[in-house]
Amino acid sequence: MSAGVTLAIVRRALAPHKPTPRSRAAGDAFACFGPERTLYGSDWPVSSHEPLHGLQIAVTRQVPGDPDAGVLHEAERITRDQALAAYTAGVAYQAGEEAVAGTIAVGQRADLVLTGADVTRVPDDTIGQVPVAASWRAGTRVHG
Repeated sequence: MSAGVTLAIVRRALAPHKPTPRSRAAGDAFACFGPERTLYGSDWPVSSHEPLHGLQIAVTRQVPGDPDAGVLHEAERITRDQALAAYTAGVAYQAGEEAVAGTIAVGQRADLVLTGADVTRVPDDTIGQVPVAASWRAGTRVHG
């Protein structure tokens, strides 16, 4: 992605907001931009490329599988609903696809996953272990 394209995306995301000094806490991003304009993704290969691992980290702020590592920046913990919105509607907004992707609704493209357990109800430290049972892209089953 070119610097010009990246700058255009940043300008589009910030256009409705007046910049103000604020901390880098995730909760502040949600307060400033709203869940539909806050997005999460992967820093692969530095972090996991699997969204459910990222969801777990956003909720717990802990290294998966290492509870002794402690919590990193506890104030940056967010709720599961916020994390799910950042991985879905937020990413669709960043890509300029919020009219066709990011939520499950009539007229949307129907990109979705079916998980082996309800990620909103499993223990926080097991979210990343929930298997993906099936996935669809544009309404076509592509996995499972």
